[in-house]
Amino acid sequence: TLLSPLRRQRQLCISHSMYSTGRGVELNEGKAFEWYRKSAENGCALAQYNLGVIYYRGGLVAQDFGEALKWYQLAARQNDPEAQYNLGLMYYRGQGVAKDWVTAYQWMLLAASNGIINAELVLKDINADLSPDEIVIVEEKAMEIRNQR
Repeated sequence: TLLSPLRRQRQLCISHSMYSTGRGVELNEGKAFEWYRKSAENGCALAQYNLGVIYYRGGLVAQDFGEALKWYQLAARQNDPEAQYNLGLMYYRGQGVAKDWVTAYQWMLLAASNGIINAELVLKDINADLSPDEIVIVEEKAMEIRNQR
């Protein structure tokens, strides 16, 4: 039978978590990575976030900040708080992208509003270096992203 797109996405999300944890199948990072990619390409935010982590850290694959940034962006736009935080850190540190405190602030603001406590600390640090006008612009952009969901 054909699966609906949503059911297929859920099934793919479950598959990658089984191989990455060894739940019900033998633990296999290579297979987990394959399923993460399939799931991520089908829109699973959790898989997109996990691919971001894999590429950011390296090891299983070569470290690639550009790929990490790509997957974090996809997950962050689906309101994944950890992806929003990690994406904000990459802009804050200039990893895989030019250092951009305005964009970092935008993602940290979203992450903080979604319960990521460490995002508050980064916001305080960045806040000291942004003008009031920049903060207003960033807050408006963050609301646009939030409302796109």
